[in-house]
Amino acid sequence: MRSLYGGWPQPAELIEVRVLHICESFGGGVFTIVKELCNGHVEAGLSVCVAFTLRDETPVDFREQFDARVTLCDLNHGRSSGRGGRVRIEPWRDLMLTYRTLKIVLDYQPDVIHTHSSKGGFVGRLAGLIYRATGRRFRMFYSPHGFAFLRNDIGAGRRRLFLTLERIGYAFGGLVVGCSAGEAAVARERIGKRIAVVENAIDLSEVPDKIIGVESDVVTIVTAGRISPQKAPALFAAVAQHVANPAIRFQWIGGGEAGDEAMLRAIPGVFVTGWLPRQQALELLSQGDIYLQTSRWEGMPVSVIEAMAIGLPAVVTDVVGNRDVVSHAKTGFVAASQAELQHYVAELAQNDARRIQMGQSAKEVARERFGLPRLLDRWKQIYEGPDS
Repeated sequence: MRSLYGGWPQPAELIEVRVLHICESFGGGVFTIVKELCNGHVEAGLSVCVAFTLRDETPVDFREQFDARVTLCDLNHGRSSGRGGRVRIEPWRDLMLTYRTLKIVLDYQPDVIHTHSSKGGFVGRLAGLIYRATGRRFRMFYSPHGFAFLRNDIGAGRRRLFLTLERIGYAFGGLVVGCSAGEAAVARERIGKRIAVVENAIDLSEVPDKIIGVESDVVTIVTAGRISPQKAPALFAAVAQHVANPAIRFQWIGGGEAGDEAMLRAIPGVFVTGWLPRQQALELLSQGDIYLQTSRWEGMPVSVIEAMAIGLPAVVTDVVGNRDVVSHAKTGFVAASQAELQHYVAELAQNDARRIQMGQSAKEVARERFGLPRLLDRWKQIYEGPDS
């Protein structure tokens, strides 16, 4: 296959190279990463198409966030594919999703198929297997963005099923690319050896700075994302109930499942914004003082990276992804229990100097490590690597 970039030649030399992203989970951090990849790729001269299904958390203005040169193909024709943090096996809908995905693959004739998240990864790699039977040479990649078999809100039987499906998807071919070293390590241990790592990154120009030195009588602990089992709203609520007082408030930037949202709103000192446009959410995040991430499983959370880049110290649960981003006692704290979460949040809330110093360290690390050029350069290397 021809070189996709060849030293970043002029767009005219690349016009025939086609990249197809298959993204069933079109929301949250996955959406952000796919958007940045696509916009960067068309700027480099590639032809890019995204086959997606809408989610409840898909931004309302998602089309405006993509470069106009990116082709967007709605696999579900405007119907939502469900709620974030859930992988549901629905035979008829999944069969139709596979059919539509295969049709786009055969029509678009991509040189690269890049699949995202569990269901998109399985369906996309199956379509790629069939596409390969036509004799077309191409490269195929799978970005898990958090393995479903790591979920701890489901039974052991469903976790084994999700692991089995990952192994079957792996057999379809392609390179598995973890978004963190922790995710890649899990893949090597439990799935196979055809693994690489490309850490998540963000467009730092979109991220506002934390304003230092503004006096306030209230310390605000913030989180951002969908209120869903993955993000453990009950744990967030428990920490808030233990720590909150008139000088400490908690804020969840985002919305989600109605019952959990109502539960959070009922707790004194906890505020829920509902879904906001991205820039408004980032501005609100920059007004916080400490970032709290209570998630039960992750790939590499974009929201934590954004908070650190703003200048907030992060207190996170000790799971894959979280511990890949936060350097314990330097840019925040990695907590192994609810008691530790409460202790670290309270410690930072009560110590202005350490909170500010740790936030500055977080900002420096995030802006050096998680800038968008590094993501695009690393994918350049992966796309130009051995056939997969």
